[in-house]
Amino acid sequence: MSANRHASPTPPTPPGSCPWCHTPGQLDLRKRLRINQSVSLDWQCRVCGHSVAQPVAKKAVPDWEQLPEWDVALSKAYGAAAEARKLRAAMDKKAAQQAEYHAYLQTEAWRAKSRMVLQRDPICTACRKEPSEQAHHLTYDRIYREPLFDLVGVCRPCHASLHRRDKLEEAIESAEPPEEDLDFGE
Repeated sequence: MSANRHASPTPPTPPGSCPWCHTPGQLDLRKRLRINQSVSLDWQCRVCGHSVAQPVAKKAVPDWEQLPEWDVALSKAYGAAAEARKLRAAMDKKAAQQAEYHAYLQTEAWRAKSRMVLQRDPICTACRKEPSEQAHHLTYDRIYREPLFDLVGVCRPCHASLHRRDKLEEAIESAEPPEEDLDFGE
C-alpha cells in the first residue's frame, strides 16, 4: 500500500480575495444548504457574504460537518446595502440632471427661445383664454436643442396642469445636453 492513500487530504486554500468586494483574506469555508437540501462547502466572504470560487469537495475536508453554517444574514445585509447605494446613486444622478435642466432654463439661449415662442403664441395654446407666460415643451425628444416647433406658449395655470401629467422627469433623465446647440435660424 502506498503512503499517499492514508495521508490526510491537503486542506483547501482559500482564494486570494473576494471578487465582489475585493477584500483580501476575509474568506471562511462554510456549510451551505442548497435548495435541493444538499450541503455544499463554499467560501464565504466575511465582508460582503458572497460565495467566492467553486465549492470545495467534502472529501477534501475530513471534518466538514464541524464547519460553520453559511451566514445568510450577512449576504442579505450586504445585498440590501448595495441596493441602497445603487438607489442613492440613482437619486444623485436624477438630482444632478434636474439641476442641469433648471440651469439650462436660466441660459440666454433658453430665454431667447422662450421669448420667440411667447411672441408667436401670445394667447395660451391650452386654454385660449389667458395670455401666454411660459414656453412649454410638446416633446422632450430634443431637449436642450429643441426647435421652436417643439414649444408652445401657455399661461402659468395651464403649464402647471400640463406638468402634473407629463413625463418631464423621465425626459430629463434620458437626455444628454449636446456638445453644441443646433442652429434653427435663431
